[in-house]
Amino acid sequence: MPKRHPQHKKSKLGFLGEKIVLNHEINKVQKEFPNLNIKKYVKHSSVDEGDGLGYDIQSIDKNKDPIYIEVKSTGGKVKSTGGNSSQPFYLTKRELEVSRKYQNQYVLVRLFDLNRKDWPYIKYYKLVGALDSSTRVNLTPTFFQVSLY
Repeated sequence: MPKRHPQHKKSKLGFLGEKIVLNHEINKVQKEFPNLNIKKYVKHSSVDEGDGLGYDIQSIDKNKDPIYIEVKSTGGKVKSTGGNSSQPFYLTKRELEVSRKYQNQYVLVRLFDLNRKDWPYIKYYKLVGALDSSTRVNLTPTFFQVSLY
């Protein structure tokens, strides 16, 4: 049986990370706009509409403009063992395309140490905008589609 791309299987850890960010967005929007119908503005898109949109959560910013949030979760540490860089993660072509399309409305949230016992302390960082335009991102191709002719 061929190996599947790691993105094909939604892990429990990944889903947990999405729920954490979703709850944060709900609380943020409720605090900013107390009389707003939250369900209309904050959506768990990867659950409601399916994975493959290029983002997991749709929310709004302080101006009520839409934002599109992709969540990447790990039980690992912020820094890779013996290195200065963060733990690598997989990014789909679609996620990259959507980050380009929505620019400053696109936010990638990277959660770390989700296996820790001392909740609710969670380490994270955010990247805003087209991911291949960020000076903090190094994209390395790891999968290729091959066609024979």
